[in-house]
Amino acid sequence: MANLSVGDVAPSFELPDQQDHPWSLSGQLEVSPVVLVFYRGDWCPYCNGQLAAYARKYNEFERRGTQPAAISVDPPVHNARMVGKLQIPFPLLSDPKGEVARAYGLWNEKENVAVPAVVIVNRSGEVTYLHAGSDFADRPTDGEVFAALKALKEPGRPRHPHRAPHRRPRAQDHGGGGPQRQRPPVVPRGPGTRRDPLLLPWGPRHHHGPRRPRHRLPAPEGLA
Repeated sequence: MANLSVGDVAPSFELPDQQDHPWSLSGQLEVSPVVLVFYRGDWCPYCNGQLAAYARKYNEFERRGTQPAAISVDPPVHNARMVGKLQIPFPLLSDPKGEVARAYGLWNEKENVAVPAVVIVNRSGEVTYLHAGSDFADRPTDGEVFAALKALKEPGRPRHPHRAPHRRPRAQDHGGGGPQRQRPPVVPRGPGTRRDPLLLPWGPRHHHGPRRPRHRLPAPEGLA
């Protein structure tokens, strides 16, 4: 079993997340540093509390350009329930045989679960922080973890880029498909001029001039 230390290269791995989709350390490191959280299982109240705390402070991880990912022996279906129960916005990875935990030197042979630990890996794949619990209740403080993240020299790219300046939506933005409605040209008006509807380029709408007399047709013979 390897004993990982700060300055070592973190072993690469790929594990399924709570949706059974593959998640790889190397793939995530292309985008940002990673905070690996090894925990015992969804049955452990200390692990629940730690994950819930990280979920509440997820914006702090994002602000520092890092991605947390938690690892346990629990299967994806259990992890999916955990994500729903605690509203966890980061992936929970399934390491059913403890292969990744063993590679990191964080395996409890007696209980067949991971040793509770936090490992920070920078984008070069180097371990910059490691806290392995001496017992099931030994966890690093949030202040310790965020201080270690602040010391990273190469934070990742923000997950949500800055939005473009606000502009009014156009018809094309909503799939209107047709041409925009053109405004009618403005007829110039000045002193002594009158806006005659008969002269407007889009035709008369209402004519307010003198009413024309109506011509009555002659009545048929015999009805006069």
